[in-house]
This record gives sequence, C-alpha cells and structure tokens, in this order.
Amino acid sequence: MKVALLGATGFVGSALLKEALDRGHTVTAIVRNPEKLEKRDGLIPRTGDVYDAASLARLIEGNDALISAFNPGWKDPNLYDDQVRGTKSVIEAAKKAGIKRVLWVGGAGGLEVPVVSADGETYEVRNRMTLCRCGRSANKPFCDGSHAA
Repeated sequence: MKVALLGATGFVGSALLKEALDRGHTVTAIVRNPEKLEKRDGLIPRTGDVYDAASLARLIEGNDALISAFNPGWKDPNLYDDQVRGTKSVIEAAKKAGIKRVLWVGGAGGLEVPVVSADGETYEVRNRMTLCRCGRSANKPFCDGSHAA
C-alpha cells in the first residue's frame, strides 16, 4: 500500500513510519525537515507544510491512505489554534487529492473541526466520530460505533 504520513519525525509519527515500512508499505513521509529521516527502502521523504492545503494535496496525491500524526509542536504558544488550522488544511488537502482512507493519530484540536457530508450537511461536533466501513451505520460514512457494541 502507498501511504502518506504527516509528522513522520515526531514521537508518534516515527513509530508509525517504522511500522509501515517494516510491513512493506511505501511511505511518503511529509515533514518539515526531511534530513532528520533515516534512509530506508520504501521511504520517500518530502518537505511539506500542513498549513498549505494546495501543495499538501499535490504531495499526498496518488497514495492509498493518509496518516496524520501532525503536531504543531508542544512549545507552540498557539498550539490549539495551530492544531485546528492544520487539521482543517489536512482535511481540505485530502479531499483535493481524492484520498479515501484517512487515519488521525492524536491532536484534540481536530475534535473542533466541523465534519461536512458530501451533500453539505454539517455534523454535530462530538468527542468521538469515526469513518465506518462496516456498512451497518444509518449515518454513513460517519458513525459513533454504537451499532457495533
């Protein structure tokens, strides 16, 4: 599988990068400083800015999935606002690039970003919302997992 990974040099992102490469996936690692990445088979390092949705869309285009381990930095004085801004940009980029599978790791700021369906309906902001692939949700493709309990 071809996977785009945001934040591949961070604490969580570096573990995800290792796991994906160990499993034989091709990973496009989009980071601020690609020189921090160790060279490995299957790794495609790219410099990217999560706040620039247009250029990010070009970087992730053609991948089967996107994993976001984006974090603006724990010392960022605007951590919350920058997390929300980055999350919105990543969502916009994924839509532009036609990415169908997205996995979000961390980033509570993403909980504040409104989710809008293809027909324009805005979903209620909740503390838990996932993409459902089981086909049993009445709220496709979004669900709270209650049907799987």
